[in-house]
Amino acid sequence: MDGIRQDNTHNRFCLVPGGPGLPVDFYRDLVELVEPLGRVESYRQRGVWPADLTSFPRSIAEAAEELAVAVTSMTGGDGANGSAPYLLAHSFGVVIAIEALCTGLPVRGAIFLNGFSSGEMLSRGIHKRVAALPPEFHRRFRTVNAHEGDSLASLLVDYWFPRHFCRVPFPDAFTDGLAKFNQEYCDYYLGPTLFEPDGAVLNWNRERDLTGIEVPVLIVAGVHDYFDMDDVRAMHAALPDSTLHIGRDASHSPWIEAPDETYRAIQRFVSCSQNV
Repeated sequence: MDGIRQDNTHNRFCLVPGGPGLPVDFYRDLVELVEPLGRVESYRQRGVWPADLTSFPRSIAEAAEELAVAVTSMTGGDGANGSAPYLLAHSFGVVIAIEALCTGLPVRGAIFLNGFSSGEMLSRGIHKRVAALPPEFHRRFRTVNAHEGDSLASLLVDYWFPRHFCRVPFPDAFTDGLAKFNQEYCDYYLGPTLFEPDGAVLNWNRERDLTGIEVPVLIVAGVHDYFDMDDVRAMHAALPDSTLHIGRDASHSPWIEAPDETYRAIQRFVSCSQNV
């Protein structure tokens, strides 16, 4: 990895996995990327392997409360001192992080990897991306029942993953993590098919509340990500203290697709937030 890597053992990061329903295993490469900047810790989420997969939070507020408990445990209850972590959140994990931050979770800062601030933002972005997929995708999709897992999986593999999820070969961590994925948890919030999201997350919207988040935030996105870049820029504009990095060659997995520039963006953000 190029760039100067500095030992910042006093920094702590709380990993907030996405999916929802992705295990920590999925993020092995992200943890390895960030570890030179500090200690990366995860927390046990209900409904995420190896926990009981049938018991997961039925509201985003409930998931945010679990995150708050984990952060409090990491800091010993004193979020005002130097032990407070940065949130390191990806995708649906950003939703949980935003919800927790809107209720005053004390952290040093937050790194939002490929996140969204409302179900409407997710839906807008996905519908725009799906509309641009080739005619063959739409022909095949019309013949697939929403609950035919194998058929939907083949469409994801053939059309979605290589364009908007990870534009390079999957690392072992992705393969291992997806094998432990809690599909029921994901279906509850996103719906039975990613191509037409209609789950509980569509009722969640914190776009107007971003102005109340006062901690430093780094937004990392990719030009080929799920979301419309105008919506990503609007998130950046609404957050009072935020930095935006959009990777030209990345989609939904920038730490795999563009690890050097993703590392440098996180490194600069951590360095700048320490000097404020």
